[in-house]
Amino acid sequence: MGKITWFFFILLALIVVGTFLYRYPISSKFIQEFVKKELEKKGVIVELDHFYLYVFPLRLEGKGEFFWDGNYLKAQKIIVVPKVFSLLKGKVIIKRIECETFEISEELREGGKVPLFYPEEGIFKDGRVSLKINKALIEVNILEGFFRKKGQSVLFFDIQGIRPQGRIKLKLEKANGKYLLSVEANNIRVREIKEIWEEISPKSTIPKFLEGGEFQEIFLQYGPFEKGEGFDSKKLKLRGLFKEGVAILPSGVAFTGIEGELDLKDELLTLRAKRAFLEEASFRGVLFKLPLKGDWRKFFLQTEIEVSARVLVKYLPLFLPQKGLKKFLNQYEDPKGKIRGSLKVENTKIEALIDHFELKLKHKGFCFPFLLTGDGELKDERLKISLKGETEGIRFERGTFSVSFKDRKGKLSLKDGLLEVALLKDFLPFKDIGGEIRFKNLEASFSLSPFRLYDYSLKGEPHLRVAFPEVGLLLIREGILTVNPKELRFYGSEIESEEVWGRISGLLKLEEGKIKKGFLEGELKFEEKGKRLLSSLFGLRIPSVSFPNSFKGKAQFQDEIFQIQGNLVFVNGIKADLLAKKEGRRVVVEKLKIISPEREALVKGDFDPWPSLKGISFKGELEKELTVLAGIKGGIKGDFQLDLKGKTFNGWTELKGVSLLELLGFPLEIHQASLRGEGKSFLELYGDGEFKDQTFQGGGRLSFLDDQVYLDLKLKGEFLDLTKLGEVLKGKGETRVRGSIFIELKEAFYKEVSLKGVEAEVKLSGDEGWRVSLNKGGFCGIQLEGFYQEEKGKKNFEFQLRSTESSFKGVFSCLGVEEFLLDGDFLLEGIIKAQGLKEPLWEDSEGSVYLYSSKGRIYKFTLLSKLFALLNLTEILRGKMPDLLGKGFSYERLEAFGKIKNGVLDLEEFMIEGPSLKLFGKGKIELKSGEMDLVVIAAPLRTIDVLLSKIPFLGYLLTGKKGLLAFPFSAKGHYQDPKFIPLPPQLLGGGILAFVERLFQLPLKLVEPIIRE
Repeated sequence: MGKITWFFFILLALIVVGTFLYRYPISSKFIQEFVKKELEKKGVIVELDHFYLYVFPLRLEGKGEFFWDGNYLKAQKIIVVPKVFSLLKGKVIIKRIECETFEISEELREGGKVPLFYPEEGIFKDGRVSLKINKALIEVNILEGFFRKKGQSVLFFDIQGIRPQGRIKLKLEKANGKYLLSVEANNIRVREIKEIWEEISPKSTIPKFLEGGEFQEIFLQYGPFEKGEGFDSKKLKLRGLFKEGVAILPSGVAFTGIEGELDLKDELLTLRAKRAFLEEASFRGVLFKLPLKGDWRKFFLQTEIEVSARVLVKYLPLFLPQKGLKKFLNQYEDPKGKIRGSLKVENTKIEALIDHFELKLKHKGFCFPFLLTGDGELKDERLKISLKGETEGIRFERGTFSVSFKDRKGKLSLKDGLLEVALLKDFLPFKDIGGEIRFKNLEASFSLSPFRLYDYSLKGEPHLRVAFPEVGLLLIREGILTVNPKELRFYGSEIESEEVWGRISGLLKLEEGKIKKGFLEGELKFEEKGKRLLSSLFGLRIPSVSFPNSFKGKAQFQDEIFQIQGNLVFVNGIKADLLAKKEGRRVVVEKLKIISPEREALVKGDFDPWPSLKGISFKGELEKELTVLAGIKGGIKGDFQLDLKGKTFNGWTELKGVSLLELLGFPLEIHQASLRGEGKSFLELYGDGEFKDQTFQGGGRLSFLDDQVYLDLKLKGEFLDLTKLGEVLKGKGETRVRGSIFIELKEAFYKEVSLKGVEAEVKLSGDEGWRVSLNKGGFCGIQLEGFYQEEKGKKNFEFQLRSTESSFKGVFSCLGVEEFLLDGDFLLEGIIKAQGLKEPLWEDSEGSVYLYSSKGRIYKFTLLSKLFALLNLTEILRGKMPDLLGKGFSYERLEAFGKIKNGVLDLEEFMIEGPSLKLFGKGKIELKSGEMDLVVIAAPLRTIDVLLSKIPFLGYLLTGKKGLLAFPFSAKGHYQDPKFIPLPPQLLGGGILAFVERLFQLPLKLVEPIIRE
């Protein structure tokens, strides 16, 4: 046989023997004990119920248990295949283990050695594994699989509590002496994995991050690791496809509806999602990275986002926990709208690119909502957006808004918009302002917490309505207006009010909303009603001054200092160059050059306080210009300086047709006057004029002392109405005028009284009072001297009356008295003094009067007429008394004396002696009412013996034959209609009778008259 034949023969024999031994294994106690001892040396305890040895291929098969390091493997069927050559050498090296219907219990600890007994190969089927991982018990059902120490190992299983679609596949690979373990599964619910993971690793971040959803695919990998190496979580990797997932960030923000890929590597969790949701916010292309150890706030998030304003306000402070951000966002109530863009968050730094937003926001500090659209970005804790918006009071086409959450400050810049000026009312120096500003630029700076606007800048075209006191509404429009907290500027703005218009430019420096300094310049034109504008704007009150038709110039002011310089145009071609300064209440006119076609003059003035004149200088000539500018009629020419503080006048001036009523409040019209002074406290005045339409001429001095004008004048005139003088002296002019005016008149009138040849002196005491002293004057033949005075609200007067050769007829005719008609001369002396508040004569007065007349005749005297009529009715004098209306009653003597007290004339003596009758009277007369109460004794000039012959019976009653019979009467009532009543003699006192007897130088016998019915 050949060698080839023997080779095939031997091979066939081995096959036959091997087949036999495989079908009929041989039980071998020896090999079983040998294997057991050898494995015990490696820490593995083997308990086998039976063991069969298959010679070819060499393997041990049986039923038994393996124990190692507290773990065990129990199998109903176990096949151990040792290496033959190692076994022949006395060593047991297990090449492969096959287990079926088995149970494994093993404990794994992080940081400890992996205790699992690893053969070179293993085949597993239908088994259950109980794993303890960090005190967590996990039940694993092994369906089938194989294990190779070199190359790949594959195992299919499922885990209790996890219900995947299909089987879980475990694969173990070895490369370069290290192992790599991987697990694959499909359609596993996140909550199932979360529960197991939390048991295995309670401190892990992954279970806290994942809340819901499903892994469509999941891949878990651990390694590379060496045999016996401790568990290291850093070598754990996870990757899965997420569906309808829910992820909760450490800040508490919950994302829902996540669809994407989850990746865990190097303790870094990465989520790549196609989409995700946060309440009304939707995310696209999400990339999220979360460190599992260290500071969880250093996560990374990048996504496309579309978010509602409400969600943004709610969650932005959680992503960006900067101070003041939450308070800033909470100031917006009920935010509405959407924002679309991209978001990137890395290590607590947030970046966002806002592609578009449409928002409706209402700030707590405003009563109206904002409607905004635009785009922007958020980077380095600074938000910057470009926007377009409107709200009640403001509208703009474009703008930028930036805020730094780090510095807690922001800026706003708007372009091409409309702003209601009412929004700036708290920042402007005008209390009553309205209208709008069409702005080109509006910039503002503010702080976040608390929200405070600390700087702003506005530039635009104004359309404003500003109300000024006493002027009305002022319209400001066109031009350019710039506003910031420190200044307000106008450029070529048109202004208009009631009959006022023009263009102005200017600068107002502001401090806390109030004007501190600045200037205004431009040109204004005025109608009649609009000329009050200068007075209101510049704080001047000049009622008599005529304001110009136009003004072109500049006004500057700082605090209480105001200066105006410019050109004024008045009517009739009159122009003026003005330079004036106002400081507090003082106004200094440094230059007022008045130019007209005929004349010109230079005026300077100092008013302190306004409008009190302190000093004035004048050079030139003015006439009609004076009327136009100051409302003063007349003309002035001269070169002088008047210093009212130093009380000096230096120079000369001539006045023509000037009214002191406008200048000093004194109604004196100067026809023509000249004034000269040489720097002293007085000046000389000469000329002629009119006082209350009454002509005077003369002159004197004008002195200046203690802010008052003192007069010392001597005037002559034709006539003067004293009632008009009284009206003047009771007015307001005397408060600025003091001194005396001596007046010499041909005639003066006081009501119905006319004084001839009057010489009087008027003394003015400013606001203290005035006094008129009458040195000489006569009315109706009666000379009058005395004074009348009003001082500090009190009135008093004293006058003396005197007449030596006046006639009753002339006096009564002059006075217009019709109740009396007498013919004869008389002598009159009297004096009256009185004082009081309203009517001194009736309040507190005293005086006396004496009247004497001889050889006259009475034609009309009501008192006598009534008495004579009564006497004619007596039995004794029947028809004997004269008729006054006929021939009258002649008298030899008429005499009266009385005293005046508080308006009552106490007539102590009144006597009329005639050829047929003697009459005596005594009593009181109320001068104001005309009421009187008199006792009248009438004595007919017939002796008693004549009467006795006619009446014998009287002889028995009366004694003496040379006396007079006297009849007493009582006269009461008004002097124009007195009532006479006969008086019984016994009612008269003896003193009256004795007085009358001495007066008549005859004895009297009083008899009660018997009057016929």
